[in-house]
Amino acid sequence: MFYVVSQEQLGELPAIRTSMLFDRGQQFVERHQWSLAQNECGLEIDEYDDTHTTYFIVSSAERHCASV
Repeated sequence: MFYVVSQEQLGELPAIRTSMLFDRGQQFVERHQWSLAQNECGLEIDEYDDTHTTYFIVSSAERHCASV
C-alpha cells in the first residue's frame, strides 16, 4: 500500500507509524551511528516530524517498508 499522509493522518495509522519510526532509529542511529535521539522504544522522532510534515510511505501488512 502507498500512503501520502500528514503528521495528523499518520496518527490514524499507529502500526505503520511505529514501525516507520523504529526503522528510522535502526537505520540512522544503530546502522549509521548518527547522533540522533531515540525514545525508550527505539523510535527516532526529530524536529522535522512536525505539523507541516508530509510522509510518503510504502507498507505491507501494516508494516513500514519504505518512506520519505
